[in-house]
Amino acid sequence: VVITLGGNGCLCRTADGDVLRVPAVPAAVADTIGAGDTHAGMLLGCLYQGMALDAALGMANRAAAAVVARHGADILRTLEELL
Repeated sequence: VVITLGGNGCLCRTADGDVLRVPAVPAAVADTIGAGDTHAGMLLGCLYQGMALDAALGMANRAAAAVVARHGADILRTLEELL
């Protein structure tokens, strides 16, 4: 289970019962539309590619931070936008 916490990052409870807290990436927030969808999509994509859970959560936080810095539903188009 993953709970996004906006500017406080996210929490994840694993199947083993461990709780991971991953800090947010600082962002100048323009609009929060699409942040949750972006977080979920990036997390699932990273896990599908075999990335470790903590690293995938970090990438998801980075992606959400990049999206909230934009106005409206302006999505990320490439991974390079995060690197």
